[in-house]
Order: sequence, then C-alpha cells, then structure tokens
Amino acid sequence: VATVGDVTYPITAYDVGLVDVDGGETWTQQTTAETNKYEGVVGSASTGTFIAVSQNGTNRVFRSTDNSQTWSAIGSLPTTGLFYDVTLHNNRFVASIINTDPKIIFSDDDGLTWTACTTSPSGWIYEIASDGTTIVSVGNNLQRFSRSLDGGENWIDASTAITTDIFKQVCAG
Repeated sequence: VATVGDVTYPITAYDVGLVDVDGGETWTQQTTAETNKYEGVVGSASTGTFIAVSQNGTNRVFRSTDNSQTWSAIGSLPTTGLFYDVTLHNNRFVASIINTDPKIIFSDDDGLTWTACTTSPSGWIYEIASDGTTIVSVGNNLQRFSRSLDGGENWIDASTAITTDIFKQVCAG
C-alpha cells in the first residue's frame, strides 16, 4: 500500500490496483500498464510520484506521476529478475530483486533512471524498508537480514543467519 497526500494505492496481484482519494470511503479500480504480478508500490509525498515493481512481464518497474491514474513502464534497468519490493529512502526510490545480482537498484530522479548498488545483500531479498537513516532488507535462501547506511549503495549482512523459513515482511523505524 502506498499513500501520497489524499491518494492511497494498494496494488493487487496482476494488472489491477485500487485508488482511494477520500480517506478510504470510496475506491476506484485502475488498470496498470501490463498484466504483471505486482509485488510492491510506494509513493513520494514530495513529488506525488508512485513506483510499482513486479515479478514478471516485459517490464518490471512502473511509474505514475498523476496520482496513479496512469502508469508508464521504465524500460532501461541495470538488472533483470523478479522485482519484489520498493521503498522510499528520503527522496531515493530503492527496489529489491530476488534472483539476480545486483539485488538492489535505486533512483534519485523520481524513478526515471536507475543505478545498481555497489555491494548487494546476501540471499534473495523479499522486503526492504527505510526509516530515513537506515534501509533494512530481509529474505530467504541465506535467511539474512541486511542493512544499508548509505541510501542503498552498499549493504552489510547481519552477523548471524536466522535458522527459519522465509521472512516476508520488514519494518524500519
């Protein structure tokens, strides 16, 4: 779920999302640019831009600048793979990819262009979150928590692997 001002956009699987502009009372269905399995969405309150990421399809990252009424695919990315989550770290969009390196990419221009991280977290990264200072990630494969102190450019794995199944949610703050 992403909220920007009065607009709330919880994205659902495949090509449909719901847009709310009145505090949750009324919802309008919006169709995205492609029939993909969308996993994450985030919005920037300062610019009104939404970014959505997907696991499949011709394109994996989508951008909306009109309160999620229309979506455009971002075609040129520094990696391919299954995109799983996106977060906003200050004014930087940061997205995670689970089955390829680099596992993290970021955008400093409202989602128009994307840069690969320098050092990737270990394992498959399912979720990422930011508190404005630190970005944290969680995934399976190596059951790792990771963190970035520089906006997602470099990642440090937690010192101990967690011996459990898949982690699917993380919160920073």
